[in-house]
Order: sequence, then structure tokens, then C-alpha cells
Amino acid sequence: MSNARYYASCFPEAEEINPFITELVKKHKLDSVQRLKDGYRDEYPWRYFIENRNIKQIDSLLTWIESLIPQISYDFSVRSLPDAAKEPYLEKSRNWTKDKADFPWGGGGECGFDPCGFEIIDAWYMYYLKGEGIVEHNHFPYPLAFVYYVNTPEGCSSVILDGEELAPEAGQCLFFEGHLFHKVPAAPVDDRCVISGLISYTNHRYE
Repeated sequence: MSNARYYASCFPEAEEINPFITELVKKHKLDSVQRLKDGYRDEYPWRYFIENRNIKQIDSLLTWIESLIPQISYDFSVRSLPDAAKEPYLEKSRNWTKDKADFPWGGGGECGFDPCGFEIIDAWYMYYLKGEGIVEHNHFPYPLAFVYYVNTPEGCSSVILDGEELAPEAGQCLFFEGHLFHKVPAAPVDDRCVISGLISYTNHRYE
């Protein structure tokens, strides 16, 4: 699933890993609800999945997402170019090193940045009980965002991305530009579960 504004890919280990993540998130969500009822302030876990990469299933999912980011970021940057002009630059960028003197950055051209210079900054869960949704928002100034669909029960809400209704299935990861507005209408059923994340251009491999 793709167009000029978003891309979606299927996680090959979804059938094995999604049930584990669903139960992990569900427990954390219900524990958080109980803490609030008991009068405790609950900090929203914006970096929950970053801070828990020691859990094998979480690390497998994030590692897979990270493997897609160079291609996704590159595709966003050159989507108006003919296909024949695209691949050489991307493949060459994977082999750049700190000592290279011919980086084609800063002057425009084919894409003017390092497709391998992005990093997942935050990754958190959204677990929707019946009646819950998310108001329209965006993630500017982050250049890219993603939503990985862990559980999509029959009848659950779609996401409205830049005015377009999308209904990804469990196991799909949706990538889109961070400035695009999106929302999720109130859920008619329980148990819709996603992992949302923000991607920033850090270029740490050349430090």
C-alpha cells in the first residue's frame, strides 16, 4: 500500500510477535487506568518501546522498521524522479563512511541527504478501548512518523491521514511525513492496538 504521501510494509514476524505485544500493551494500559483511578499521576510512555528493546519481540520489530527507513526516506525524497534514476544513489549511500569526501549533501541534486542517517526517536503504544480515539494532530517538526498495527479487530476504527481514510491490517507498518494531519475516530470496539513512532534525521554514523 503506497502513494505519494505514505508507504506501508508487512512485518514478516507479525503472526508470531503480535499476540505477545498485544498482551504486553493491554496489561500496561489497564494498569495505567487503575493507577489513575487510585489517584496516581501516570506518565505517558513516549519512549516505552525504545526503553524496552531488551525484550526480544520488541527489538525484532524495531530492528525491522529501522531496516526500512533508508528506502522509505529515499522514496519520499525522489518520488517525482523516474525509477531508473533512483537506485544507484541509495545503494551507494549504504557504503558511505566517515572518511568519504564526496557526500552529495546540501546542494539539492538527487536528494541531498544521507538516507541511512535517520533514527527512531520515540515509540509508544496506543491501545483503544471502546469509545476512545485520537483528535486530529501532526508530528511536525519530525520528518517521518510510523504506525505499526498490532491488533485490528473487526469493526475497529480506521485512521484518517491527510483527509484519506486508511484501514491497514494487523502486521502492517504505515510510514508518512510528520507534518501530515491525522486522526482516529472513536473506536466502536475494544482492543485496537498500534505502536506509533517518530523518526528524526540524526546522521550519527558520521560522528
